[in-house]
Formats: sequence, structure tokens, C-alpha cells
Amino acid sequence: MNIPEVDYLLTLINIIMNLLFLDTETTSIHEPHLVQLGYIHSDGSKCSKLFKPPVSIEEGASKVTGIYDKDVEDAPAFIGSDEYNFLNNTIKDSIFIAHNAKFDIGVLKRYDLIVQDYICTMKIARYLFPMEKDHKLTSLFQSFGCSIPDSDEVKAHDALGDILMMREVLRYMTMEYMNTSNVSLQETITFF
Repeated sequence: MNIPEVDYLLTLINIIMNLLFLDTETTSIHEPHLVQLGYIHSDGSKCSKLFKPPVSIEEGASKVTGIYDKDVEDAPAFIGSDEYNFLNNTIKDSIFIAHNAKFDIGVLKRYDLIVQDYICTMKIARYLFPMEKDHKLTSLFQSFGCSIPDSDEVKAHDALGDILMMREVLRYMTMEYMNTSNVSLQETITFF
């Protein structure tokens, strides 16, 4: 199967299955509150937005994300936002996809957004590529030789940038699994 056929089938599956690619940037690793949300849903909805958390952003988190308290002081609260309402209405019927999904699921749970079905790209990468030096999203993206077409700037630890990288990493792993295991796309989806 050539690449355009795989892309076409993945697009159809994306539409049929209500996929929700999502990433959060937070105030800290422990007791995390949402600072930035990014998502792309199969219905075409897309978000990359800052939110004002109820607590200060820890210095370590700011160093990783580049988001400081001053950057969110005029941002809206997450609860009650259009983005919150969208997720509240779609998350239960969507297949949630994230890198280190349990972390993002925990952040969303803090806001009473409960994920039913999910795919963790980090878990898949650890299983399919155990010999990688690490399974961080940026490391996998580089190691797999992925690129993002038509993207001006993709920044690590930016919610939308991470989603764009994650989609390409998932696409790569899907194709690799199909090719090395000699299985169909349907069998690959069932595996994931």
C-alpha cells in the first residue's frame, strides 16, 4: 500500500472514529492545573489557547513550556470557556489520543472531564520501539525522521506543536507496524 492510500484510510478512520488529539501544558507535574490546551478533533475543531490557572506556575514548568504567570494573567479561566464546553460535549464519544496520556487524562479529570477510550502514543512507542534511547515525543519525532508539512513553526512543549508532532509519530508507528507485521490497517487499529 502506498503512502497516499494509507493517508486516505487514516483520514477516513479519523472521521469515523471521532479522534481527539489533545495536549496540555500545566502549572507543575504534581497537582497540575491547566495553563495551555491544544486539541485537534476529527470534526475539524482545533484549539491552541492559554488559560489562567488558579495557582501560580512553578518555575520548573515555566522553564520547560516558556509560559510564565505574566503570560496568563489576562487569560480566561478554563471552566466555562468555549473550549471546556466543547470537550465536555465531545470527550465521552471520542477516542482520546495523547503522548503520556495518563498525565493529560489526570489534568482533564481535575476539571470533571472524564476520558473513556484512549490511545497513548508513548505506550505504543515503548512497546514497538523499546530500543529507542528515550520515548519523549521530540526524541521520537527526530529519531523517526518525521516532519510536519505546511507548518511554519512547531515548538516542543507547546500544546499545538506537540499535537502536530504526535500525529506524525502515530502515523509513522502505524505504517511501521503495518509493514513489519504484515497486517492490515484494521488490524493495526485494533492493536492500538
